[in-house]
Order: sequence, then C-alpha cells, then structure tokens
Amino acid sequence: MSAAPATYDTTAAAALALTNASTAFGMAYSAQQADGAKSKTLTAAKNSAGLALLNPIRPIYGAISASATLSDAQKVALGITIRRMPAPQPAPSTQPVVSFTGAAPPASVGQWKFEGNAGKTVMDVTFYDAVAPGTLVRVMAKRSPRWWPATPGRIGPVLPS
Repeated sequence: MSAAPATYDTTAAAALALTNASTAFGMAYSAQQADGAKSKTLTAAKNSAGLALLNPIRPIYGAISASATLSDAQKVALGITIRRMPAPQPAPSTQPVVSFTGAAPPASVGQWKFEGNAGKTVMDVTFYDAVAPGTLVRVMAKRSPRWWPATPGRIGPVLPS
C-alpha cells in the first residue's frame, strides 16, 4: 500500500505513518521473540508498539472497508474482512389470532388465548364445552408484524360485540 496509496483511497502521509508504525512493531516483536531475550522490558516495548500501530491502521482500515471504488479482491489482499449485507426478511405471511371470552376485553395480551396463525381471510376457531352457549366471545387478528410479540401488553382493535 505504501508504494501506491492513492490506489487504496489513502494519502501518502497516512501510508507512511502506517509503514513506520508497522516497522516499529515488527522490530519490537522480533526483539521480544529472539532466543534468550524474553524480558518485561521487551514485552512492554512490543505491546506499546502494537498499540501505536492501531492509531494509523484503524482509520485506514475503516476507509478501505467502506470504499466503493476498491474491489473485494483488493480488500482481501490487504486482509480486510468483506462484510456481507444481510438478506431482507420478508413480512410474515400469517397473522396471530387471539380470543377472549367475557364481557370486556382485557388490556393485557397475556389474558387473551392464542388460537393460531391465520394465513387466509377465513379461519376456524373451535370453542369447547367450557364455553357455554351465548357467551360473548371476542376474536382478534392483527396483520402488523410489529404487534406480535414485539410489543407485549398492547392489543389492537377488537371486533365489536
């Protein structure tokens, strides 16, 4: 990159700073790794050079990663991770259907009974012997995927009695 910084959307000064910091880290690392040369001083010098290398590399890495003018191959050659955009998730094709038996609909979704997901305009909901004939039953289906279950405790409009 230091030979042609403009190719990588960076300046000559930034490339030089990166080269100098990389060279300093390489020398400190080699000195610390040499046989019989392990010491706290050499380790501290290597760690300090490593931290100093992060200052010029972070903005260059970010700029190259975000660059639309560089190919993925150029980015990979520099060790840049190519981020893939997540595929958009389609809206659910079914809607939750809930029911409540009683005079007044409750304010909390937790008191409604989940009957299933409806994918069409007609859905059979079966009430068993526990619900006496003539009992007021309220049924609600909501199309918005943001309603269920992202905002628990909130209910939509109920069909009139």
